[in-house]
Amino acid sequence: MACGGRISVVKLCRYYYALYVRMVSWSEIKRRALSLPVDKTDEHVFKLIQVCEEHKERSAFPGMDAICKRAAITVMSKPFF
Repeated sequence: MACGGRISVVKLCRYYYALYVRMVSWSEIKRRALSLPVDKTDEHVFKLIQVCEEHKERSAFPGMDAICKRAAITVMSKPFF
């Protein structure tokens, strides 16, 4: 909490982003990746999403799904130069 009992915008954004990461499915992530413009998307984006999904299936760490989803969502939202 920020001063005066108000929640900062950054904390609120982080909260909703974490909630979104938990709610989105891998099929939705893959669907969104496939809908990216091919001429503006590096092929490594698709490979990273595939590796993330495979890695979370092999991991025994309970939080790995959220970590891998966050990586996949982040790579789709960043421009490649």
